[in-house]
Amino acid sequence: MADSALTPKGIADAKALGQGFKTKNIHFDAAFASDLTRAVDTAHFVLSGLDEPIPVTTLMGLREENYGKFEGQLANDFSLATMGIANFHDA
Repeated sequence: MADSALTPKGIADAKALGQGFKTKNIHFDAAFASDLTRAVDTAHFVLSGLDEPIPVTTLMGLREENYGKFEGQLANDFSLATMGIANFHDA
């Protein structure tokens, strides 16, 4: 699993999102992110724009999935290649 650092644009976008939430008076009771550094960093940059501190709960179960050679393909293509059916309705 790759865990690359946020780019300067990613940091700026996350901070801008946080400022947007503050401008629109959007409040959060909780924040969750995967345990990967970039996800935690994104959450912290978003939340840094808000007035009240909110802890970020990290969960390994929120990590992205990598589908190998099926990455970016339609679900129907995946089910056809792995199970021989175009979709689950045909099962």
